[in-house]
Amino acid sequence: SGREALTEARFESLIDFTRDLELNLRFETRELVQDALFITDFPLMRAITASCRPSTVKDGIIQRGTNSIDIAEVSSEEWIERQGTLLDGLLEANPAYLVATTVHFETPNMTELVRTERLAAGLRPRRVPKQQLFSGAHPNKDAEFFALRRGEVILTTGDQLDENVPTKNRSALTLIAVCPVFDETGEFFGINALEHDLRGRLEELFLAINHDGMEVFITNSTGQIALIHREGESVIQSGKQSIVSEFPQLKNLFTDLEAGTEFGDQKSLYAIRVPLGDSRSQAYFGIVTRLISTD
Repeated sequence: SGREALTEARFESLIDFTRDLELNLRFETRELVQDALFITDFPLMRAITASCRPSTVKDGIIQRGTNSIDIAEVSSEEWIERQGTLLDGLLEANPAYLVATTVHFETPNMTELVRTERLAAGLRPRRVPKQQLFSGAHPNKDAEFFALRRGEVILTTGDQLDENVPTKNRSALTLIAVCPVFDETGEFFGINALEHDLRGRLEELFLAINHDGMEVFITNSTGQIALIHREGESVIQSGKQSIVSEFPQLKNLFTDLEAGTEFGDQKSLYAIRVPLGDSRSQAYFGIVTRLISTD
């Protein structure tokens, strides 16, 4: 019948909108991972590790192809200052990035070498003064960083960070990429980390992708609601309310990772669980959409 055809068409549009959001989240993730790898693979990072650990470099010379860097020509402070300039430019070019930092691990302590941050999306980034950088014991949870290999990037979200990790951005909508750094001998040196504000990007997508008559819920990995968007307005949630309390039929989607990554009732409710990054990453989002009008 005509009513059934209309219901089917509206449900298909619900699926299309949800999948568009997913594709954009994955695109943002790829860009974030590539940027984390870029600052880690940049020759400047090798100069920093070598200047902090001069015994790892033969004759004080770093070879890169046909080029060589004499680390003694520049102080470690100057190499770190140049890294700060690189991070400044990265945040200037990416308004959704909240933080870029380089951290040196020397068990049992971790020391931030340089950090550029913006206090909120849209504000100009600023270099954090040296005396305000973090230095202290690293959280045990971060031992997983030591298991990372060169070229790997681990993704997580702000709400999953250990309470001792020095960050202001503990939102489920903050996506964090962590890339390990190694010295010239292959020993673990530290990490580069980038924090990305997904809320701002989602707001742009809500404006750009037609979703009339739809209600959107964004959840964290366990199904706690992080954001509700309806009728052109978004409301950030405290993370205390579970999507399952709103839609009991989604229980398996968020509690049984073997149950599949999508749910649809073929009428008005569609949901997907979106894992970002590889199997080691902890960044999962739920996107739940519902039709809120049928006329």
